[in-house]
Amino acid sequence: MVQRSFFIDSFLKRGGDVNSSYALRQVIREMSEQEAKSLLSLLFAHDGYSAETHESLKKSLLEMSKKRTEVDYVKIRHIHIALGDSPGGSLKIALKAPEGRKPEHRVLVLRDALPFSVGPLWKLEEEEGREERRRWCMLHINMDDRDEYLLQGEEQFLEMRSRLEGIPESLPVTIWAGSNAHEQAGLRFAVYLLRHKENPVFLMDTTSAYASLHQTDPNYERRRTGEMNPEELRGIWEMKACCRKLSPEQRQSLESEWLELSGRKTGLRIWRDGRIVEVREDYYDSTLTAVVEQLHRERDNQEWIRSARVVGEMIGHLEQDIGDEYVEYRLRHLIYQGVLEIQGVPRGMRYYDVRMKQPLSGLEQRGGTEDDEEYAENL
Repeated sequence: MVQRSFFIDSFLKRGGDVNSSYALRQVIREMSEQEAKSLLSLLFAHDGYSAETHESLKKSLLEMSKKRTEVDYVKIRHIHIALGDSPGGSLKIALKAPEGRKPEHRVLVLRDALPFSVGPLWKLEEEEGREERRRWCMLHINMDDRDEYLLQGEEQFLEMRSRLEGIPESLPVTIWAGSNAHEQAGLRFAVYLLRHKENPVFLMDTTSAYASLHQTDPNYERRRTGEMNPEELRGIWEMKACCRKLSPEQRQSLESEWLELSGRKTGLRIWRDGRIVEVREDYYDSTLTAVVEQLHRERDNQEWIRSARVVGEMIGHLEQDIGDEYVEYRLRHLIYQGVLEIQGVPRGMRYYDVRMKQPLSGLEQRGGTEDDEEYAENL
């Protein structure tokens, strides 16, 4: 975990707020050698570390942070918000300035270690809620960088929010979102975080835009922006057919929908009939069991199956974006329930195998999209 400096600790003890302390940490990390020398000269020019010294240092650092932000946006003409690292990386490549030219687009990424479709969103706009989400993650989810997320998740969120708050209000902002619960929940969160900004905000409906881009082939459909490559995203931006400006009323509606989502502690959300639907955490358990059964049938045996293979097969069956970590969590839950047997240690999907505990009866195949819908209706 990043260690706070003596100055930052002192600042917090004297009543400094978390947002300002984050800005101070950022500018301290990024300052040049000359800037550091100037700051030290200011410190030693005072006799001892008094309240006056504290205020002078704080003012200098915050002014330095503000100037960095202003310089950062000098040539930028448009801000884009991607909902996750995968679409964010592709979008940065898609909108990259030609060699020799200054960049005109800035891509900001609103992300969390888990998709916004899974885990509690309760009070996520507040530190209490973010701590609750990290606690849920610690109890249920296996991930390679879990310790980093648990230790530095709050600081990463503050960095993300600081970047959003630092957007000059003269710049238009486009939020890219597809037809899935993760990006749609993220869209509402982003609009809520921008609620005090006067920037014109646009919504790029990537699922509809992708269909328009490939209208000659009706089989082309992408519900996740992360499934689109940089060339396709560039084409979508140049086409702009499915990019619309959000009216004040639409922004307010999305903000209200976010507050509804963050007012409950549900653990799973899906996108259905044009809206976010909250479902039970075991919503996909029957389909996951059917995937294991089908893998046994394909092999014509009931031997051990690597859990990563089951998770990958399950993800391939889904039209929703819930991430492989959540699927692996539900696979372990089926083990705990006695539906599946385990061989190995369940500290990650690469480390254990599973198989059905009871012998299979019959050869009929279950699961798939229709089974998901029937299961949803029975909840």
